[in-house]
Amino acid sequence: MKRPSSSDFLNVLARPEPRRRWCVEAVLIVAATAAAATGQVLPDTNPYWTQETGHVALHQAALDASSDSLVLLVASHPDDQYTLPASYLRFALGVRVAVLLVTRGGGGQNSLGPETGEELARLRTLESEAGAARLSTDVYYLNRPDNGYSRSAEETLEQWGEESTTEDMARLVRLIRPDVVVTTHNPSEGHGHDLALLRVLPNAVELAADEGFETPGLGPFTVLRLFRGATDQEGDRVTVSMTMDSREPVRGYTYRRLAYMGMLEHRSQSPGPMEELLAPIVELVPVAVGDRPPDSSLLDELPDLFSVLADVQSQDAAAAPRPGDFAALRGMIGSPAELGRAAIDLQRRLLAIRTPAGTDLSRRLKRRMQAVERIILESSGVSLDISSQEEAAPGEEMEFSVWIRNEGTQPITDLTVEAVDGGSVRVLGDTRVVTPQDSLILSALYQPPDLSETDLVRIFSKDTFEPPLRLQFNLVLGGVPVSFERVMQAKLQSAVTVSVHPRTLLLSRDAKDVSFIVQVQRKTQQPLDLELRINPPAGMTVPRFVRQVRLAENEEFKEFTFLLNAPDARPGPSTMHVHLGGDQLRVGVRKVDVAVSEGLRVGLIRGVDNAAEEILQALIGSSQLETFDTSRVLPILDPDRLQCVVVDVRALRRDKPRAGFARLLEYVKEGGRLIVFYHKDTEFNLDTAGFRGAPYDLFIGKGRVTREDAPIQVLVPDHFLFNSPNLIGAEDWDGWRQERGLYFPQTYDANLYEELLEMHDPGFPEERGSLLYAKYGEGDYIYCALSLYRQLKNRHPGACRLFANMISAKR
Repeated sequence: MKRPSSSDFLNVLARPEPRRRWCVEAVLIVAATAAAATGQVLPDTNPYWTQETGHVALHQAALDASSDSLVLLVASHPDDQYTLPASYLRFALGVRVAVLLVTRGGGGQNSLGPETGEELARLRTLESEAGAARLSTDVYYLNRPDNGYSRSAEETLEQWGEESTTEDMARLVRLIRPDVVVTTHNPSEGHGHDLALLRVLPNAVELAADEGFETPGLGPFTVLRLFRGATDQEGDRVTVSMTMDSREPVRGYTYRRLAYMGMLEHRSQSPGPMEELLAPIVELVPVAVGDRPPDSSLLDELPDLFSVLADVQSQDAAAAPRPGDFAALRGMIGSPAELGRAAIDLQRRLLAIRTPAGTDLSRRLKRRMQAVERIILESSGVSLDISSQEEAAPGEEMEFSVWIRNEGTQPITDLTVEAVDGGSVRVLGDTRVVTPQDSLILSALYQPPDLSETDLVRIFSKDTFEPPLRLQFNLVLGGVPVSFERVMQAKLQSAVTVSVHPRTLLLSRDAKDVSFIVQVQRKTQQPLDLELRINPPAGMTVPRFVRQVRLAENEEFKEFTFLLNAPDARPGPSTMHVHLGGDQLRVGVRKVDVAVSEGLRVGLIRGVDNAAEEILQALIGSSQLETFDTSRVLPILDPDRLQCVVVDVRALRRDKPRAGFARLLEYVKEGGRLIVFYHKDTEFNLDTAGFRGAPYDLFIGKGRVTREDAPIQVLVPDHFLFNSPNLIGAEDWDGWRQERGLYFPQTYDANLYEELLEMHDPGFPEERGSLLYAKYGEGDYIYCALSLYRQLKNRHPGACRLFANMISAKR
């Protein structure tokens, strides 16, 4: 599979739902890093789940038409259990559902690739949108930082800011305006993010109703009911119970299975079995808001279109719709023609209702009208298919065609196509009436919006996610206007992109220069003739720093190799600038006082992260590094040829390296050194992973130290890992990011494994398993549960020195 370039843009599929829906296959590497290349930020993704159609779509639209209630589900992370009530509310009751995610999940694990932090947050945003499409829900983002696991609400709110989080959540409550707010989190959970959410949520709901709290353009709003998840000890307080293992009659799956399908979209998290992730019953307890006592019912006696409409005296009572009109639609699903006629008549009556925008009546009326509109569209026999070229560049028109087929009984008239959010459309030729049992092929030119790199980054920081390439289709069916959106099936590319490999240059203690590659890709239809210029940091030089980049129409990309000379560079960070035409890319350069033994040859079993590989290339050179693909069984290794082998982060989650791990232990026994970076317990332990990953018994638990500034005590100061060839001092533990370590060994023989470090979070027991060393035969074995890869990615000096000591020969 071709790795997408860092300029590839989102390719998703829209759904004509109450709001826009997108389905994405967020499996490929996210290139959504503004620093990686000019003019890029969205990844290349492939849609694989299309919208529901036919009987299922009609059933859901009719169910939706019978309700206009809105429930807001609030969760800490994209892969939390909110999918359970979302499935039940949507597919059993037709209730509208919005999801508010406090974080985008950038601090979690990534099973797909090397992305961490903001890059991972963008990937998980796409997965969230895919899961939302499965469940027909809308997603909002509070954009709080996710720095990994947190032990308490206090620790989390130090990072989030309690006051600002409460105010931002209150603002979004006013924006979404739900009838009911629910979180499945409960006070017995151990994650500080969840506990912080439980503290903030009632205050935010109360603040949203406070007239003294100002949010421009958004007035006060009172949430009628608030619920949270129940603990195992609160059975007497439970007032809402959803049985998730009952079967949804049309789709044929249980509501829990449908919720699990939404969770499976979070592929970067490698979801486990449904029975382990999702409970069979959702139990909720009511929560008091301010001075108001808790309301025990979830949906009973909520306001609806009819109760609000009854207060509008100007409406014609005879023409106004009634609850029975919507209930009757569900009985006509087996007869699409009859259903379509009834829906058209009902839509005309709904259109006759006049109400000011922004009112409760207008919101509830819009929800009913959108559902009826979908019934009209699904029952009409109208099908639409868009065909376009695979890639588009901002400012350049691309051809596309629309095939419209009318297999219904109503003519299609007044067809128009509009670009959404800044693009433009030119229809070639006149549109005409598409009579029943007829079709039309419409040709048009689409010019994408001219989005800057900053604009594209901002897509992932807004309250909601909006893909950039969207079209709106407007038509009239049987005299009733119908509108829906589609996302263009094309990758929006910058006309030209530039990327640098590696992303951050590392100069070791004795290094006088470092090489790097600049790759230029042409995405425009026009030939390319631009100047590529390298501006090195002060005191450094680049020979032949100017190159002319010429790409003909049949050439896609070129690579240029440069050498950065830095003989007198002092330790510390600096910045190199890469210019291509009028675009500029900033590249980090870091001089680190780090050395390795001479003549090392190191093997690397690749994991999901590339930080170790980049550091090894910088320290020993690419020619001295041998990498092993985890899709193949490991070969027999010779310690005379490879002095050290590194098993990268979570490389053993795959079957092939586990199957050949006995060869690695034999390699150690014969004199090699094996370094194993942290793994999850399920990926390493004999009872779950099915192999022995260490020379002596070693059982991985779930222990961790979450405070990035937790004090470190070196237990064996004279150990060579802290002295040769680099002296590790107290300053080398300063400035770590996110955490100290995770998935510490829980059970091992301290007589066989030497404990080298002690650390712990405040108020928690000491952890001595973060760095273990053992002799085995003629060689040695190191298990490192430190979050070293995050620090290596940032070229942290202390992490680079410790890693260099691990791979260096023992003195």
